[in-house]
Amino acid sequence: NKAFDPHRAPQKRLNEMSFAERRDYTKSNAEAYSRVVCRCRDITEGEIVDAIHRFPQATVFEAVKRRTGAASGRCQGSFCMQRIIEIMARELGCTPQEILKDKAGSYIFQ
Repeated sequence: NKAFDPHRAPQKRLNEMSFAERRDYTKSNAEAYSRVVCRCRDITEGEIVDAIHRFPQATVFEAVKRRTGAASGRCQGSFCMQRIIEIMARELGCTPQEILKDKAGSYIFQ
C-alpha cells in the first residue's frame, strides 16, 4: 500500500500536559474532556473516546485499559470500569453485555 504511513502520532495524555496545553487541546471537545472517568489516574471521557476510535480501533476493555491507563490505578477499576463499558457500548453501537474483556468469549457480563 503506497499510502501506508508506519509512523503514528503518539497518543495525547492530559495528565502529562500543563494546564495551558490542556486548555488548548480540549477546546474542540471541552465537555468530554472535562468529565473524569478514572479518578485514580485522572483519565477523562475524551481520552477514552479517542482510544476507542484510534486506529486500530479498541473494541475490548483491555485494549482501552492499555491505551489509556484507566482502571489500573489504586481501585483497579472498581470505580471506573462500569463507566468505561458504558462509553464503549455507546461509541461502538452495541450493548454493555456485548463488550469483551480481552478475547473472544471473555464477556464481562454473563
